[in-house]
Amino acid sequence: MNDLVGRLLVVDWDYFFPNPAMMTGPAGVDAFNYDWGHVESPFMINDVWQTRLTPFVEQNLPLPRCERFEGFWSRFGLSQWEVGSIFVCESNMEAGEIFPASSVLDASDDADGWAEVWLFDAHHDCGYPSALHLRERSQYDCGSWMAEHAERGSELHVRYPWWRATEDGSTFAEVEPEPWVPVDRRLDQWPDAAEDLPDSWDAVVVCRSGAWVPSWNDDQFDVFVESAGIRTVWIDSNFEAGPRKQPDLALARAELDIRAEQYAEIAEANRRLTVPASDQDAR
Repeated sequence: MNDLVGRLLVVDWDYFFPNPAMMTGPAGVDAFNYDWGHVESPFMINDVWQTRLTPFVEQNLPLPRCERFEGFWSRFGLSQWEVGSIFVCESNMEAGEIFPASSVLDASDDADGWAEVWLFDAHHDCGYPSALHLRERSQYDCGSWMAEHAERGSELHVRYPWWRATEDGSTFAEVEPEPWVPVDRRLDQWPDAAEDLPDSWDAVVVCRSGAWVPSWNDDQFDVFVESAGIRTVWIDSNFEAGPRKQPDLALARAELDIRAEQYAEIAEANRRLTVPASDQDAR
């Protein structure tokens, strides 16, 4: 039997980013603006947000922002004495490598894993059908790292954000495929109806999820992390710390102007193809 100690808290920044394309209710007018592919690569974390900015500018819509992150840390009673540092990363895959030996727990070197792992996330990260090939090779990615803790015997808990509820607001049911491993999954109603949570934590990981959350929200991310009042350590060696490349609104507007001119030229060319030459001369 594995020796399990302590409690790991993991918060994915996409928990605070309501995405209409991932909601179960009727799609809004601008839902197509969120039809994004998600791959953790430098391009999809940085450069792609310039392109994804354009539809919002074209439709005169405000850029979508993260919500309800203010006061979130007050739920956990964190102290630097207990957790030491908050581990910050780009990919939540890094949380699959955080074990008691990474924390300030006494006698942690003898522990096999965490007694409990709690994840606040828009996704359960407990393994998806599309990545079963990883499980066969005893590997994991950003969507299956929780299974690594389950293999060591940890009790898993996932709390979905309010915006992942079904249309009647009662549950998260069927918003995601079944996970590989047993996990306690619930809809988190905070701040409207806060769940009673454990009052002690031994390690904390915060994931920026830059392939899911637009770079124009990095200022909010910094405020969120700093509001915990605990020193931070960047642990993701695959991606750089600090603000990402920010989209250029002026560039987006200039590109839209060029596109409008091109469409006008194409429309005129098509008109000339369908209008007899004699009529064109007459005009």
